[in-house]
Amino acid sequence: MQPLSFGYRGSFALALLVASGVAQAHTFGLPHMDFATGFIHPIGGLDHVLAMVAVGLWATQLSGRALWSVPLTFVLTMAIGGAFGFLGVRLPLVETGIAGSVLVLGVLVALASRLPLMASMTLAGMFAVFHGYAHGAEMAVESSALWYSLGFLLATALLHGAGVGLGLLARRGAAARWLRLSGAAIARRRAVAGRVIATYFIGSRRRGEGLSPDFMHEFSLCEGIIEAITTQTRQQGFSRVRRVWLEIGALANVELDALRFAFEVVRANTVAAAAELDIITLPGRAWCLNCMQTIAVDELYDPCPLCGGYQWRLTGGNEMRIKELEVE
Repeated sequence: MQPLSFGYRGSFALALLVASGVAQAHTFGLPHMDFATGFIHPIGGLDHVLAMVAVGLWATQLSGRALWSVPLTFVLTMAIGGAFGFLGVRLPLVETGIAGSVLVLGVLVALASRLPLMASMTLAGMFAVFHGYAHGAEMAVESSALWYSLGFLLATALLHGAGVGLGLLARRGAAARWLRLSGAAIARRRAVAGRVIATYFIGSRRRGEGLSPDFMHEFSLCEGIIEAITTQTRQQGFSRVRRVWLEIGALANVELDALRFAFEVVRANTVAAAAELDIITLPGRAWCLNCMQTIAVDELYDPCPLCGGYQWRLTGGNEMRIKELEVE
């Protein structure tokens, strides 16, 4: 049994976050800024990528006007969802809606479903609001909403285009069957999530609690963490992970109880099957541009406690990283 030394675990944690997409379209401390950050944001989350590509695949199956109108509806409606996120409008079930979009779009591709054009556009638009909201809500206070929005909208359009291109190349014969199988694979990724939600819901009811509307957020995070740990332990020759230490910022929008529950579910039948999870909460910190001092921040839109201004830049408290692993 050995804990990873600080120097080793630092590079190890970085590899986990970068190689696995554990962020699920969240930056874990890397500041959201400008067009480039907005462009990278959708690409960094597997759920977003799968849903965007699935929209393009489904549009080719619908054909006709739907080939361009369904993806276009998604992009335009996503901008509205992004605006809701920028403005701090409360939208329930965001993470559940994102996960549901992956499942539903995958099933539609697998079944080659041909819904009426208006119904297809409405469905795409509904899912787009959730995806857009997730991007908009995670924009840093000091970022340009315009350039950030243009970045994630362009990335979305390009992912749609990739799906359309793949769909056009696989519209006939054996390739068409592979196209439908790809939809089934996309849907399968989220089918297991439904069972987890049901288990969590039943457990919450028994404890007299309500179901967290954003539970899928924590489930996605744990999926990425376990996937990354499994890959890296295989490469490094570890046989078992006994304990995982996570550092989570107070402003990272993570529900700790839901994260612990999701970790217990996702770790099953992996190298971390018996691993204990320790969570270290990091306080929110920011640099006030008026006071020129480091300040404590409890909420993202709180004023500076010293001068009452809002011109501050977040420097800590929204990160999430693997601090240490105890392995065998």
